Amino acid sequence: MIRAASHRAGPETGLHATAPPADPDPPPAGAAPPRLRHRAELALFHLLRAPLLALPLSWARPAGAALGELLWASGARRRTVDENLRRVFPEWPPARRRAVARACYRHFGGMLCESVAFTRVDAVELCRRLTLVGWDRLDEAEAHGRGLIAIGGHTGNWEIAARVLGLYRAPYHIVVRPFNNPLVWEHMSRDRRRFGVREVPKQGAARQLFRVVRRGGRVGMAMDQRVRRGQGIVLPFLGHPALVTPLPAALSLRTGAPAVPTFAWPEERGRYRVELGEPILPDGEGGDDDEAVAALTSRYLAVLEAEIRRRPEQWLWLHRRWRMD
Repeated sequence: MIRAASHRAGPETGLHATAPPADPDPPPAGAAPPRLRHRAELALFHLLRAPLLALPLSWARPAGAALGELLWASGARRRTVDENLRRVFPEWPPARRRAVARACYRHFGGMLCESVAFTRVDAVELCRRLTLVGWDRLDEAEAHGRGLIAIGGHTGNWEIAARVLGLYRAPYHIVVRPFNNPLVWEHMSRDRRRFGVREVPKQGAARQLFRVVRRGGRVGMAMDQRVRRGQGIVLPFLGHPALVTPLPAALSLRTGAPAVPTFAWPEERGRYRVELGEPILPDGEGGDDDEAVAALTSRYLAVLEAEIRRRPEQWLWLHRRWRMD
């Protein structure tokens, strides 16, 4: 659990976000040219987005929670969610698992709608909606002069966490898997770039991340993303074997960069509590062989697991995380 002094961002604290540098870079190359289907999907995206932009920002999350409730009622992916919760919490009575599952749908509906609504928010307004916890740990980590690796997962609102780090420590590079629709993806990418976030395509990300960190830069990766066999290592995650990425640990061991757990948790009235954990230094593993990578990765996973168990309704139970193919 992350515990540290908290404060609100903004002029009254002396903690200010700097405007992200201008981004002359074009969208990532290699995407297929847009098709008619892509343009139709973009039009539908804007049609669904318009009502959220018209609502007061504080209404977006409740509206999304109602949407999540409808998705829950439809039964979509309910079997996967139930299997995952039974796997991790077999001691829970069915009623509790059902309640957490339902709350999960409401949370991610709210997160989706609020993330869309936040595209009209500028840096100043975002800062006014933040409570920052453990921010001094970011300074502590960067004092080593080895770059920075922010680690987290698909819990809380990871998009807000990325934007906050981008605002205060631009440029901030995150590993992403682009959508199949290049037009919708570019719309999302443009908003991230507005907050100082730079995207690194998941395919072939290692080389670019090493380059960024060796120059003293900042990168972010999700520790709970399932990877393919041959790209990941098998370690216990929430008590069960899972394929996990070794990249953050390998990066830390080879460069000496500390890892800082970073999470953004929703609060009332459209606010967020952004928590930074104690920096994790590669000081006990020794070398950068497979055993050292696995040991350091296990330390990262332990932090994420603690946060998931603390707020289980805010983790993404909807995907088949423990598939091993």
